[in-house]
Amino acid sequence: MEADGIHAVLRRRYRTEAASSLNESVLGRLDTLCDEPAAQFMQVELVERWKVSQAFVSKTLAEWQRFGYAREAGRDGRRISYELTGPARVMLTGVAAASRKRHR
Repeated sequence: MEADGIHAVLRRRYRTEAASSLNESVLGRLDTLCDEPAAQFMQVELVERWKVSQAFVSKTLAEWQRFGYAREAGRDGRRISYELTGPARVMLTGVAAASRKRHR
């Protein structure tokens, strides 16, 4: 099996696992990061992007961390940056490609 085939299989598997672990809203928020799955982000950036409360973002990040889709990437004082883990990145690479195809 070639790399593209392996990636496609893993993407489907991770998506299925995520759909069974996360509620639809939390999974949908994860999909909003498909444009830059390797980027680091902070809670304040997600509050602005999603137009929700900081408490909602904090709860969402905690759930992503609990299921292994995000992790703490670093700290600067009280500011914490996060990044998506490998499974989330693989899963979202397919979301970005599908989204681009739909919008052409």
